[in-house]
Amino acid sequence: MADTNYKVTLPWNFPYEQRIRAGVTVTKAYGYEGPLTDEQVTEITEDGQFVIEAIEEQVTKPLTKAELLAQAEADGLTLDVTIDNKRDEIVAAIEAATQD
Repeated sequence: MADTNYKVTLPWNFPYEQRIRAGVTVTKAYGYEGPLTDEQVTEITEDGQFVIEAIEEQVTKPLTKAELLAQAEADGLTLDVTIDNKRDEIVAAIEAATQD
């Protein structure tokens, strides 16, 4: 099972610059963001000094044909394809143009 990403912070009035729990160093200024195991989450939560929240996975969608063509134009690429071509053809044309 893959570890889930979490954001762990300390309260603003915490008296020290950092706190280490379950092998994770949480700084007062920046906190901690990254993967934690279930055991680490349990130990950090039970400590009572931390604010812990799961970070949702960012889902990225592939660019549309229009977005691909606009990006290629912004990058100064000259392509022999239009929006009427298939997406794979546009991607191939961009890859070919960037290899030149």
